[in-house]
Amino acid sequence: MKNILRMVLQNIIKTSKEKSWLPEKTGLNSKNWKDRVIKKKMILTVFLSNNEQILTEVPITPETTCRDVVEFCKEPGEGSCHLAEVWRGNERPIPFDHMMYDHLQKWGPRREEVKFFLRHEESPAESNEQSGRQAQNQRNGINIPVEKRTENGF
Repeated sequence: MKNILRMVLQNIIKTSKEKSWLPEKTGLNSKNWKDRVIKKKMILTVFLSNNEQILTEVPITPETTCRDVVEFCKEPGEGSCHLAEVWRGNERPIPFDHMMYDHLQKWGPRREEVKFFLRHEESPAESNEQSGRQAQNQRNGINIPVEKRTENGF
């Protein structure tokens, strides 16, 4: 047992002296290494009410969707909610399948001017899509309520 501990400690000391974990030793220069780390981390501030006093910060990765952000922000058991962005007085609902990391990157330097709000109501885009499906089905002679249809139409 002492031999195993001695070997582990020697390995740790050797690695420590070599500093093999540093970016320069791994083949990355420090600028590229920092850029990679920064690109993978992002925080989105979401206001939970209109008065901008209650907020939460959501960690964003390249795989984070708008639905993930909404689920992170809303209370357990809360009904329909959606995420809206406000820029220069114009509000736009964000689709649930939207990739938030890419969305924030596209704003570039103007990202600081955009505010995100959790709206405690059904998304206008989602309700428009459902009413559009209902209208199309009525034109086609189908009178099945949207909520009773399943994915394959049965």
